[in-house]
Amino acid sequence: MKVAMGVLTLVAAVVGFALALPFLIDLNKYKDQYKPFVENALNRTMEIQDVRLTLWPPIGARVTGLSILDDPAFGSGPSPRWLHWT
Repeated sequence: MKVAMGVLTLVAAVVGFALALPFLIDLNKYKDQYKPFVENALNRTMEIQDVRLTLWPPIGARVTGLSILDDPAFGSGPSPRWLHWT
Protein backbone atom coordinates (compact mmCIF):
# COMPACT_ATOMS: atom_id res chain seq x y z
CA MET A 1 0.00 0.00 0.00
CA LYS A 2 2.85 2.39 0.82
CA VAL A 3 4.47 1.71 -2.55
CA ALA A 4 1.22 2.51 -4.38
CA MET A 5 0.84 5.77 -2.46
CA GLY A 6 4.46 6.67 -3.27
CA VAL A 7 3.97 6.00 -6.96
CA LEU A 8 0.69 7.93 -6.97
CA THR A 9 2.37 10.87 -5.23
CA LEU A 10 5.22 10.82 -7.75
CA VAL A 11 2.80 10.74 -10.71
CA ALA A 12 0.79 13.63 -9.22
CA ALA A 13 3.98 15.66 -8.72
CA VAL A 14 5.12 15.08 -12.33
CA VAL A 15 1.68 16.01 -13.72
CA GLY A 16 1.54 19.11 -11.51
CA PHE A 17 5.00 20.18 -12.64
CA ALA A 18 4.06 19.67 -16.31
CA LEU A 19 0.90 21.74 -15.89
CA ALA A 20 2.88 24.53 -14.21
CA LEU A 21 5.54 24.77 -16.95
CA PRO A 22 3.70 27.33 -19.14
CA PHE A 23 3.48 29.64 -16.14
CA LEU A 24 7.09 29.07 -15.06
CA ILE A 25 8.84 29.46 -18.44
CA ASP A 26 8.67 32.84 -20.17
CA LEU A 27 9.68 32.36 -23.80
CA ASN A 28 9.73 36.14 -24.34
CA LYS A 29 12.83 36.24 -22.17
CA TYR A 30 14.71 34.21 -24.82
CA LYS A 31 13.53 36.31 -27.79
CA ASP A 32 17.00 37.85 -28.26
CA GLN A 33 18.46 34.36 -28.69
CA TYR A 34 16.05 32.79 -31.20
CA LYS A 35 14.91 35.87 -33.17
CA PRO A 36 18.26 36.46 -35.01
CA PHE A 37 18.43 32.75 -35.87
CA VAL A 38 14.96 32.83 -37.48
CA GLU A 39 15.65 36.15 -39.23
CA ASN A 40 18.85 34.76 -40.75
CA ALA A 41 17.05 31.60 -41.88
CA LEU A 42 14.27 33.61 -43.52
CA ASN A 43 16.56 36.42 -44.70
CA ARG A 44 13.85 38.80 -43.47
CA THR A 45 13.27 41.03 -40.46
CA MET A 46 10.44 39.93 -38.18
CA GLU A 47 8.49 41.34 -35.28
CA ILE A 48 6.97 39.25 -32.47
CA GLN A 49 4.65 40.57 -29.77
CA ASP A 50 4.25 37.54 -27.48
CA VAL A 51 5.36 33.90 -27.29
CA ARG A 52 3.80 31.43 -24.83
CA LEU A 53 4.51 27.78 -24.10
CA THR A 54 1.47 25.52 -24.65
CA LEU A 55 0.79 21.98 -23.50
CA TRP A 56 -2.69 21.42 -24.87
CA PRO A 57 -3.96 20.65 -27.49
CA PRO A 58 -0.48 20.32 -29.04
CA ILE A 59 2.75 20.77 -27.14
CA GLY A 60 4.51 23.80 -28.59
CA ALA A 61 4.58 27.56 -28.58
CA ARG A 62 1.81 30.06 -29.34
CA VAL A 63 3.05 33.15 -31.15
CA THR A 64 0.92 36.30 -31.33
CA GLY A 65 1.61 39.43 -33.31
CA LEU A 66 4.03 37.82 -35.76
CA SER A 67 4.93 40.04 -38.69
CA ILE A 68 7.58 39.14 -41.25
CA LEU A 69 8.80 42.14 -43.22
CA ASP A 70 9.22 42.00 -46.96
CA ASP A 71 12.55 41.90 -48.78
CA PRO A 72 14.02 45.44 -48.78
CA ALA A 73 14.30 45.25 -52.58
CA PHE A 74 10.48 45.15 -52.80
CA GLY A 75 9.47 47.52 -50.00
CA SER A 76 9.81 48.37 -46.33
CA GLY A 77 6.40 47.23 -45.06
CA PRO A 78 5.12 43.83 -44.01
CA SER A 79 4.93 41.08 -46.59
CA PRO A 80 1.57 40.18 -48.13
CA ARG A 81 -1.12 39.53 -45.55
CA TRP A 82 -0.53 35.78 -45.49
CA LEU A 83 2.76 36.48 -43.70
CA HIS A 84 1.21 38.78 -41.09
CA TRP A 85 -0.58 37.17 -38.12
CA THR A 86 -2.23 38.96 -35.22
